[in-house]
Amino acid sequence: MDHYRLAAHCAPASLLQRLQSSLQWVKHAEEHQHTSALDAYALSLQLLDSHISATASVSARHQARKHFPPDLSVNAASCALRQGDVCRAVELLEQGRALHWAQIARFRTSLDDLRSRDPLAEALVKRFRDLSAMLDRPAQTSFDEGRSITTVEAEAQRYRYLVEEWNKVVEEIRTFEGFSRFLLPPLFADLREAAREGPVIILIASRFSCDAIIVLHRRSPVHLRLQITLAEIGALTIKHLKNIHQLDGNDDTFGEIMDKLWQNVIRPVVRELKKIAKKDSRIWWCPTLYFTSFPLHSAGNGALSKLFVSSYTPSLRALIKARTYPKTTSDVQFAAIGQAKPLFASWKPLKCVDSEVEEIEKLLPKPPVLFTKLTSSESTKQQALRTIQDHQWFHLSCHGNQDLGEPFKSHFAMRDGPLSLLDIIDADISGHEFAFLSACQTAMGDLSSPDEVIHLAAGLQFMGVKS
Repeated sequence: MDHYRLAAHCAPASLLQRLQSSLQWVKHAEEHQHTSALDAYALSLQLLDSHISATASVSARHQARKHFPPDLSVNAASCALRQGDVCRAVELLEQGRALHWAQIARFRTSLDDLRSRDPLAEALVKRFRDLSAMLDRPAQTSFDEGRSITTVEAEAQRYRYLVEEWNKVVEEIRTFEGFSRFLLPPLFADLREAAREGPVIILIASRFSCDAIIVLHRRSPVHLRLQITLAEIGALTIKHLKNIHQLDGNDDTFGEIMDKLWQNVIRPVVRELKKIAKKDSRIWWCPTLYFTSFPLHSAGNGALSKLFVSSYTPSLRALIKARTYPKTTSDVQFAAIGQAKPLFASWKPLKCVDSEVEEIEKLLPKPPVLFTKLTSSESTKQQALRTIQDHQWFHLSCHGNQDLGEPFKSHFAMRDGPLSLLDIIDADISGHEFAFLSACQTAMGDLSSPDEVIHLAAGLQFMGVKS
């Protein structure tokens, strides 16, 4: 194992070579139950993040991630749990999931507290912001279609140079007092802030073990070993996805699947929650890997919903970040956007969209709500995007599509074209309070890399929508 450790830490080697060595270290450490396994996982997650970050476009980053084990972070968490370190399990899980979103967040980090210290700090902050703006541009451009290989390679080389310069600036920032952990993976002491308003339940699906961790704000996390295997969860996932993709899904099949989840996953968690949370209080589910496919709130034939109000978060950091944005206005600016008849592609008309928008208008009290509605004739891509940006509360009723090949092209279908996940990333929706998505496929994600949580609902939350 020492040879793998040395190869993985070998500075002259490329990032990719070091990452491949560290993954071999993980493999053999697990096979031989070696004590260095946790160190191997931690280094692998760090090198994977660095390798993906050096890739220029969001499309290329997504494809690059597929070349590495999709279950690396859940296996790392399982390893920590098997060693009895629950807090470390949470840290590793957060470090290794949602890498695309973590990178976007890095480039949009505020440094107002540092800038005011002295001229050197001010110059450093300016350099950080300039480099971050240049590195963030690929999220604002299209994919690599229609461009020559020479152009793409030149842009990739320039991007790698900018990443190196950006990393040097970050290291300098860490030398200032109070910034020693600037943009480093968060510690559990910071991550537990996600449970400030209620418990967060992380469901871990690993080939080594399946576990639940209940994260609490002021108490130690609770670890539960679940009586179900990854193979069983995988079989349930396939059965569930086949059922929901049928034109008339079988209710009995759905009930069987959710009952199995209730018995082996949800009920043991609920048993613990009853000891620490009040009835009808709010809880957050943070599922990983195959668990991301299920509507967990439906488990137990409605039994869960009678006990707690379930919400979801793609990660602890996403929940923490969304809550840190200040409220932008005292008014409740609410928009209902409906699109029943997109004119592009071959969408079937939706029957009840316009009546749904009208019903929302009737139900909302005016004042204090300042209400805006866009009907099908008005909901173009640009008008819908402007309306979303201008209203901190919004309801979308339309077709939704998860693009499995290019998940950042997933979109809401507006009248004249797709309102894509990339459009949402580029929009300013930080500080938004609430989004209701009355559309299909908004939280499906990419089944080949489910822990990257690249879907429309996650995009809204990572970009700042609180609920």
